[in-house]
Amino acid sequence: MIHQFEISCKKCGARGFYDPENNGVIKIYFEKGSRSIMDRVIIGCSKCGGTQESAICWPLAQIYSKMKSYTRSKIIQAEPMDECSFLREVKGQNVENCETQPGYKMVDPDGYTSWLSQGDFEITYREITDSEKELI
Repeated sequence: MIHQFEISCKKCGARGFYDPENNGVIKIYFEKGSRSIMDRVIIGCSKCGGTQESAICWPLAQIYSKMKSYTRSKIIQAEPMDECSFLREVKGQNVENCETQPGYKMVDPDGYTSWLSQGDFEITYREITDSEKELI
């Protein structure tokens, strides 16, 4: 099903129709929000470069987006580590005047080591239970 509607740029007045296959003047991009930030639709005009943003509900973004939704799960190893310590100890960077924030050093099953801020980590991951460990 193609959802097509006319949109006009508030900056220059250019008009165009939106549909998922549209390569015209008006483009629409969707950004998924979080618990505290609503999803957004960004309307861009290729004629003048102007953009408009509006908050939307997630089902609307799903209707107009060509992308499908996917999820993943994997078990990682993690330990608390601030950002400057991670950059110094893991990446070998000089962090003499580094402003740090709390976070986690993570190692995925393939051995890739990365860092994630504490807030993002706590939203994304949870510690597995002893009964879940027995299933592994």
